[in-house]
Amino acid sequence: MYQFDERIDRYGCNQVKYDFVGRVAEGVRADALPMWIADMDFAAYPPLIEALQKRVERRTFGYSLHKTDEFFGAIRGWLRYRFGWEVANGDICYTPGMMTAIAFLIQGLSAPGEGVVIQPPVYDSFAEVIERNGRRVVNNPLIPREDGGYEMNLTQLEAQLRLPENKILLLCSPHNPVGRIWREDELRRVGELCKENGVFLISDESHCDLVRRGLRHVPVQQLFPGSPLIATCMTPSKTFSVSGFQIGYVLLQDEGLRGIWERESMKVHIFHPNALAITALQAVYNDCREYYERSLDYLDENLRLVDDFLKTEMPRARYRLPEATYLCWIDLRGYGCPPQEIMERCLYRGNVVPDPGAGFGQGGEGFIRLNAGCPRETLMEGLQRLRKAMED
Repeated sequence: MYQFDERIDRYGCNQVKYDFVGRVAEGVRADALPMWIADMDFAAYPPLIEALQKRVERRTFGYSLHKTDEFFGAIRGWLRYRFGWEVANGDICYTPGMMTAIAFLIQGLSAPGEGVVIQPPVYDSFAEVIERNGRRVVNNPLIPREDGGYEMNLTQLEAQLRLPENKILLLCSPHNPVGRIWREDELRRVGELCKENGVFLISDESHCDLVRRGLRHVPVQQLFPGSPLIATCMTPSKTFSVSGFQIGYVLLQDEGLRGIWERESMKVHIFHPNALAITALQAVYNDCREYYERSLDYLDENLRLVDDFLKTEMPRARYRLPEATYLCWIDLRGYGCPPQEIMERCLYRGNVVPDPGAGFGQGGEGFIRLNAGCPRETLMEGLQRLRKAMED
């Protein structure tokens, strides 16, 4: 019987979250508890292990191609299961990762020096990939609410998208790190603004499956079928904690966009996923739905436990249950410490490693992002260490 409570040994597997935790800062102890990086600490699901074992037993690992009915069918079946969304085989473009896809799209849809709009605090690699490709970051910061939630600044966004030098809106949906699921009316307005101004919309929907019970994520492209302006980036990586396979896909429902994608990916010779990645994607999408549904219940309870703990043990912290993701966006400004001291307390006093909020850009100062995608014993240990860091 699969147990989400099982604590598995992740050390010695060349995994960034554990084996390279010392790179976070100088002097971080080897036994620091990693609660950073968005991958979960659960053991791989049994149907995935069985599929990989069968593939390994074939004893051959030559060049592999993903363009099969089985590969496309697994993705199409998952999108139908999750969103009631019908896509065609030809809409699906392979990518080795979400940021690779975003980089290709930025290169193909804009010119050096042109603007890409993002909405901080947001996944830190967004600003990095824009700048590394010679484009200009245009910030449209989210508006914090009194209840700890966030809204898009649609008024400022409209003004930014009207400027001819801004060519792309890079949307995080659901939003990492604040955990918002954008409502359908918000997504429709964003899509309409892009259409009115001829701005390309790249939607990173890496966390689209990890929604809390009773809530619903809508892929923005589903609201604008066939749009020549929208690219949707998806992956099983977050849902099933298989980031190490480096496999994802971009949904492009316009022939012109697919042509741009092919041109940019051919420049760097992106053709073949690795053999086991193909097996992994098909296994998790076809055969791991029961485990996925159980994981949502487990994560829901973890997120509630964080809420209960902070209210009783760390009342100066502010936290709002995320609508999506397993990431806790915790406001520690009530402790009166500068952002650097908050991280130093976590790393050296609490011996716990969250992500620093400042890394997510404007509006993240004084926050941390804590990963609750782990066995409950690990989570409670991490929260106790956080309390020690800030309260003792």
